Amino acid sequence: MPSALPTVLTQLVTIFTANSTAAVSLGMPMTGIEAETALFVGVDDVDDTGSGSAATAHQEWATVGHTTREETGEVTCVAVARNADTDAVAAMNAVFGVFSSIEAALKTAPDLGMSASTRSGFGEEIDFSQQQDDQGALAVVVFTVKYATRI
Repeated sequence: MPSALPTVLTQLVTIFTANSTAAVSLGMPMTGIEAETALFVGVDDVDDTGSGSAATAHQEWATVGHTTREETGEVTCVAVARNADTDAVAAMNAVFGVFSSIEAALKTAPDLGMSASTRSGFGEEIDFSQQQDDQGALAVVVFTVKYATRI
C-alpha cells in the first residue's frame, strides 16, 4: 500500500456518519446542502471553490530492511451549523455539539478501525468562526485529525 491516507479518509467518514447527526461529506462541500449541520472530511475551507489542502502525510522507513514504513498525517475537517434566523448562540452550540460527538467517537476508536498499530489525535488545532447573512446565522469549526500508522 503506497499510503494509508485513502483508508484514513474512508474510516473518518464511516466513524463520523455513525456518530453524528450532521450530514457527512468526503471532499468539497455538496452544493445546496439543506442540513442544519454538516461535516466535511478533507476540506480546509467551505467557502473556497479551488483545491485546498485536504490532508497531508509523511513517511519514513520503519525497519532496516525497508519492508515497512511509518506514516504520519493530518486530515483537515470542517463542521458547519446554520439556522434560518439570527440566533448565533444556537448555531455555535450546534456546531460544537457536532464537534463534541466527533471527539467522543474518536476517543472510542483511536485506531480509526484500522489496526492496532494505528493511533489518532484530535483537536490539536481548532479554528472557530461565525457570521450572519441573509440566510441566517452560521458557525464553523475547522479542525484536524492526526494519525500515525505502520504500512
